[in-house]
Amino acid sequence: MIIDSALVNRWFQKRRGLALGILGAAFSSGQLIFTPNIMSLNSHQGWRDATLFIVLF
Repeated sequence: MIIDSALVNRWFQKRRGLALGILGAAFSSGQLIFTPNIMSLNSHQGWRDATLFIVLF
C-alpha cells in the first residue's frame, strides 16, 4: 500500500485525493471478495489448494 500511495502521489497532481480513494476502495473490495473465498477453499479443499490459489492469483 505504501508503494502504491507513492506512485499515486507522483502520477496525479490535481485529483490526488480521488486517486487515493479509488486505490483504497480497490484494496478493500479485493479483501472483501478474496478473503471469504480463500477461507471457504481452505475449509473444503485444504490449505494446499488455498495456498496454490493465492500463488496463482
